[in-house]
Amino acid sequence: MDLIYRNQTTSIYRSNNMVLKTSDHLNREIEFIKLLNPFPYKIIPEGLIIPYFQTDLSIFSNEKIFRESIEILKVLEEHRIVHLDFKPDNLGIYNEKLVLFDFGNSFQLETKFGFIEQSRYPPKAIRGPEFNGPKSRFDTRADLWSLGRWFSRMLIGFWTEFPEDYLEPKWEKVITPLLRPNFEERPFVSSYSKFPEL
Repeated sequence: MDLIYRNQTTSIYRSNNMVLKTSDHLNREIEFIKLLNPFPYKIIPEGLIIPYFQTDLSIFSNEKIFRESIEILKVLEEHRIVHLDFKPDNLGIYNEKLVLFDFGNSFQLETKFGFIEQSRYPPKAIRGPEFNGPKSRFDTRADLWSLGRWFSRMLIGFWTEFPEDYLEPKWEKVITPLLRPNFEERPFVSSYSKFPEL
């Protein structure tokens, strides 16, 4: 088995087409994977074994990536889970469906809003303005900001604070609401339709 990733809390090993993940947050990760993902996994004393996914999302159209990302976020919202690291590096393709993994930083809301310490904030490039102090208030719409940020970058090819200046009208219509600075003004993902315009 080859070590492919290690940080202070997580080690990931690869053998053939499977991955063994051990983590300080493994119990939370297993709980969320059971809720959210239709892929096989096996729990062993050493950790969690999951398939090694196809990670080249470019085999899907932009429309399919966006629609399936929204479907994933709907399930998260239904279970009041905020992923806090929703980005392409944590998405894969299994059985021709987009799947989400790496729940090590995830948070399940027990009340209307969540509060976390700065050490658990999302990465800067996909971090919403609600994460702007030593302790921040947020809800499931934090992941919508992340989606809006990385998806607009994928479409236009670079990071910008004003993606609406560069997006095609059909994309501007669905992405701009995700990037409202006040998270309470963003739509809940459950309010999104099936995007007939895409």
